[in-house]
Amino acid sequence: IGSFSSGASSVTIMPGVVCKFEKNAGIRIGDPSLGAGILIAKGTPEDSIFFINSSPDVIWGDSSAGGIWIGPESPVNTVFEYCSIRNATTGIYATGTMINVSNCRVSGCDSNGITFNYASPFDSMSFNDNFFVENAGYGISISADQLINLSGTGSVADNGKGGIYVSGETIWQSGTWKKYDAPYVVGGILDISGLQGVEINIHPGTEFHFLPGAYINVGKLNPGTLIARGSDDLPILFDSYDQDEYWGADNDSITGGIRIGKNADEKTELKYCKVYKATSGVYVDANVKVENCKFKYNREYGIIIDKNASSASISENSYSENGVDSTFVINNNVPTP
Repeated sequence: IGSFSSGASSVTIMPGVVCKFEKNAGIRIGDPSLGAGILIAKGTPEDSIFFINSSPDVIWGDSSAGGIWIGPESPVNTVFEYCSIRNATTGIYATGTMINVSNCRVSGCDSNGITFNYASPFDSMSFNDNFFVENAGYGISISADQLINLSGTGSVADNGKGGIYVSGETIWQSGTWKKYDAPYVVGGILDISGLQGVEINIHPGTEFHFLPGAYINVGKLNPGTLIARGSDDLPILFDSYDQDEYWGADNDSITGGIRIGKNADEKTELKYCKVYKATSGVYVDANVKVENCKFKYNREYGIIIDKNASSASISENSYSENGVDSTFVINNNVPTP
């Protein structure tokens, strides 16, 4: 779907339509080689639109680009509402664009339910009540800098690899990471910092599973704020995806799953968090709060305290079964919690 003439080529699919696809068949919208294109697929609660395989043994869609491919020449008014997408390679593959998807169900796909490649939902309000479930890969794949545009509604449960895959990226927009019904699976470094400062909040009860080598940086080179404030009933979990492996930084002789650097804002807070199976739980080099947290099964230490954390509030934490010790204080003038 695309046009090089004035205005984009637009296709509307009416409620109740069933689109069946053979192997290797699919839909491409906004391919730069074809021009600007828009697809409006608005079903209703009573009359969904279906994108499905032509027969039970068929997986439809391009092996690398998915069943429905949405490219950079697709304006933001491409929309999917009350659609069911089943048995594609990847249900929706968006690249270099923003999309609107609400009240849709994507299931039975050979890879991910939806993949965002340098793409994202237009905002969290345009990505509501979707069910990306029972796919062989992840429910959603998205980069860390676009994570705030997920709504936390709907479901990403029962996928083969996990709920939401998050690729490492510098996070330049402030916002909130919402709780889903399955963990975020993190690969790479989530770098929370920006020239004007960046603030990320995490909802209570949110869970993160990290792949080996993945970790969170807060305020390493530029100002950054992380507020991970759980509760006794809904702690925030930072754990390893593979329980036979440790996650976290493992270089410069300083380990840590969550590394709070000297440029972290003093509002940075970890409260009622669980940090498990990291190289070391948290590295702190700023005057921030780490309170009521549990540090368990970390390879070396629960907390590492560096010289710029002399006035950090580190209290009421519990430590057990960490490989070397509960804490390591780099500057001896800092009291051990």
